[in-house]
Amino acid sequence: MRSLPIIAVFLTVMSISAGVRVEGGRAIFSYENDTAREVFIAGDFNEWSETATPMSQADGGLWTAELDLPPGRYEYKLIVDGNYMEDPDNPEKAPDPYGGNNSVLVVGEPSDQPAAQAPSREKADGAVFEYYNPSARRVSVAGSFNDWSPDATLLASDGDGKWTAIVPLEPGKHEYKFVVDGAWQPDPENPVTAPDGFGGVNSIIEIGDDGRTVTIKADHGIDRISNTFANSRVYVGGRYTAISESRIAHETDGRLRLGTPRHRLESYLRIKISDDVTAWGGMNIDTRDADRIYEAPLSLDSAAIELRAESVTAQVYYNRTIGGLGDPLEIIGSSKIAGTLRGEIPFGLGTGGAEVRGELAGISFDAIYCDRFSSNATIPHDGSLLDGLGRLRYGLFREDVIDPEETSGLFTQYGTDILGVGLSRDFGAVEMGAVIRRDAGTFWYSIAEMDIPQLDDWIDTSGSTSDWFALGNSELLYGGYVSTALGFTSIWAQFLQYRYSGGVSAGNRENEARDDNGPMDLSLGEFDGRMTGAGIGFRPVEKIELGVQYNSQYFSPPTNRGIFFQPAPSTDGDGRVDLNEFPIAPDMGSTWWESYSAELCADWFIQVSARGGIENMHDRFSGNRRKTWRAGILAEGSILWDFITWELDNEIAFSRPALGGTHDEALTTLALRLALTDDWFFNISAGYYRLAVDDVALLQDLNIKSRPLFSSIEFSPVENVRFELFWGVHPIMANGWPAGRREFVDNYIRKHGATYSEALIELEKVRQVGIRGEIGF
Repeated sequence: MRSLPIIAVFLTVMSISAGVRVEGGRAIFSYENDTAREVFIAGDFNEWSETATPMSQADGGLWTAELDLPPGRYEYKLIVDGNYMEDPDNPEKAPDPYGGNNSVLVVGEPSDQPAAQAPSREKADGAVFEYYNPSARRVSVAGSFNDWSPDATLLASDGDGKWTAIVPLEPGKHEYKFVVDGAWQPDPENPVTAPDGFGGVNSIIEIGDDGRTVTIKADHGIDRISNTFANSRVYVGGRYTAISESRIAHETDGRLRLGTPRHRLESYLRIKISDDVTAWGGMNIDTRDADRIYEAPLSLDSAAIELRAESVTAQVYYNRTIGGLGDPLEIIGSSKIAGTLRGEIPFGLGTGGAEVRGELAGISFDAIYCDRFSSNATIPHDGSLLDGLGRLRYGLFREDVIDPEETSGLFTQYGTDILGVGLSRDFGAVEMGAVIRRDAGTFWYSIAEMDIPQLDDWIDTSGSTSDWFALGNSELLYGGYVSTALGFTSIWAQFLQYRYSGGVSAGNRENEARDDNGPMDLSLGEFDGRMTGAGIGFRPVEKIELGVQYNSQYFSPPTNRGIFFQPAPSTDGDGRVDLNEFPIAPDMGSTWWESYSAELCADWFIQVSARGGIENMHDRFSGNRRKTWRAGILAEGSILWDFITWELDNEIAFSRPALGGTHDEALTTLALRLALTDDWFFNISAGYYRLAVDDVALLQDLNIKSRPLFSSIEFSPVENVRFELFWGVHPIMANGWPAGRREFVDNYIRKHGATYSEALIELEKVRQVGIRGEIGF
């Protein structure tokens, strides 16, 4: 029988006629009933066992039992001939969860179990521990200070779910856990933890020489197991964001118009099923995805379950960040958000599958097999085969340059299977490894939507009556790498082979049987290539790091005349992937790209990362050669005793095609944050975008400048709570990605059928005021 402790009563002395009394730490129970055949006591001191604590019958129908109990508060019931009942001679009660009451017993004087506060505060006579759980029956703290005894230090309840204790501690760090009804768990309110040696964590409290609690940072990267009293192995978190914007309609009448308010609720759940099994889940409700604001759909953001067995870890996941293969060139890794400097989307988002990693016989391994159900493939802006900074849009896994999309409903649905395997082993100071990645995609298209001469010839020859055909492509990249670290110097090199093949793999008739030719093998294009890289890094002191590297990609002439298929988002709203078809032929020659770059990172008075490089490219599709110079800097710091914090992002590129012209782009953002008080802040962010294109090969002539400005007054009374009154396009998306301006540009392109340059111009013209509120939990 379990209970909810609502009323806390301290019993110091019980009369002889009462049902229970305490003498020297011993609880003496008595119950009078001359007709009872058997009587037991069940309570939180014996896990509510119905048979563990029998009472003995004396003359005259008096039943008694004596128990040695440590100081604390206990609830119990009598079981008389199989029936639960309250102790009729004990007036102290607490409600049970079944509409009745439990009897209450407190062992020890009230002074033995003093009221307490959070572990981050202290009393003159010791450190204070606090735990909140209205449904707990018994709570203790066990740690390095009491030999990890679950019974030595009990917490007292105030009757409303708050459990507290004051413990004298010596100066230094102490590890501890709460023991709640027999279950061990770290302190849910203390983020500072350390591994416990059994796959979990212990909480840490540090006492200074003056007896005060020392604030220490949780820099070890280990998460808390629980932050809720509902279950000691469940961690619950989330964020609620509300945005309301009013924009001046400069295209029409110039009035200030209120847009549809947006509300987004995200929830996160982590369940520590056991020391070896953990499950995750995330969901969101976003009114932007709703036809009516009161009918917003519930979307599954992510899910996973992870199993650990000795040196091997396996997980099945959906739309969740997973690691790469550990190679220097990161053939499976994060994707850059085009049009942003810091923005990256880790690999795993937009995919679902399985990962196994670990170590066997001295060999570290990582295997990933997943399906990409959401496409982030870049929309070619202004018909260019290059992205905003001149990077190729084709070849080598077309997810390396992407547009920010935050809900799966906006992604193009397509199925690309991704297989990646990495193996590595250390030989002294040298690490050697091998990696492989294969992407294979299949896209069904109606014959009426295709104009492929090779397929038409095959249909005429074979007599096929199929209405639909499965177009597909396959990319394979495999090779090895070697790396070493000698003192403050690290060196690496990697070589990879590449092969592309595309064709038609199946056909079906549009009838009930879906019959006709079925599987087929019609090649539409093949070519090989390679990818190489090498680098050297120096770290002469802890806060300075310098790296220099060389990368190259080479694609040989195609082996036959055909088509290169590039997946792209749907442009007609049908939800299916579109395919950009680039004709290829043996006489096109080879395509190559190479890059020389250097990067310097420092963290002294400010944190700064500066990089620069030169790229050479020969593009067989356009027959164009170009040289590109790049430079960038990311820096942040504070001045005037942290009154002002600042952040500077800058990236520039100057590209010169061999056929003449220019292709230059600059992306610059300067953000300042002024701490007006402890709760009030003023934010200002100025952007400068410049796109200048005079490209003969691509028939482009653009000279665009955009200077978006954002400012806000922010009120943050407590941690994880923020309210903003802002002007301009917010640089942070509703889901927290640093791509708010890029999101505006992409939405404008989709909504108005505009070009990239037109959207940049519109970005500067935006005049809007908004309110944004965020609460994290």
